Amino acid sequence: MLNLRIVAAALVLIPVVFAAEAAAMHSRSGGEDWNAIHRQMGATGKNGYRPMTSRAYQSSARFHSRALNSYGTECQQVPPETAKEHLTQIQTNVAAVKKEIKKIDSETAAKAGIEENVAAIMKQLAECEKMCGMAEKAIAGEKVENVAVCAHCTSIEKQLAAIRKEEDAMLKKLGVEIPDEHADHKDHEHEAKK
Repeated sequence: MLNLRIVAAALVLIPVVFAAEAAAMHSRSGGEDWNAIHRQMGATGKNGYRPMTSRAYQSSARFHSRALNSYGTECQQVPPETAKEHLTQIQTNVAAVKKEIKKIDSETAAKAGIEENVAAIMKQLAECEKMCGMAEKAIAGEKVENVAVCAHCTSIEKQLAAIRKEEDAMLKKLGVEIPDEHADHKDHEHEAKK
């Protein structure tokens, strides 16, 4: 009879222990399991911040910046159409990163403790926009000012690298893991619905 009471008490306590642990995990992570939300939806926060999309736009902006910089250092005269084409892509991708980061609402940022990360990224994006404006002026004439364009592209790349580092720190706080961009593609692991 005593053994039966002990077993019954243990059965009552097990759910209580698990509930307490779940509550503790919930409060340690700022009240949300951001990684679980991300794994389910590919996005997180109220407005659907998509870190892999942000990363893709950043990479694209960096590649176009590198291409334009390479033209400026390798060619005696960069054709204005080529310079404009790459600069337009940089501007488009920087604007897309900014739009994605703006999806992180203040409530989510506060809960997750990432307000400083978001502010730093927005500041770095503003610097990218400023450098794009300066590069645009260096391209506006009949001849592209190679030295100026290269200097602006170098600054843009540095800002994009800083954004990447800041976003990585932010994702770490959120507990969100995204695949390395150089990793091999994986097959879809979920069974297809029949």
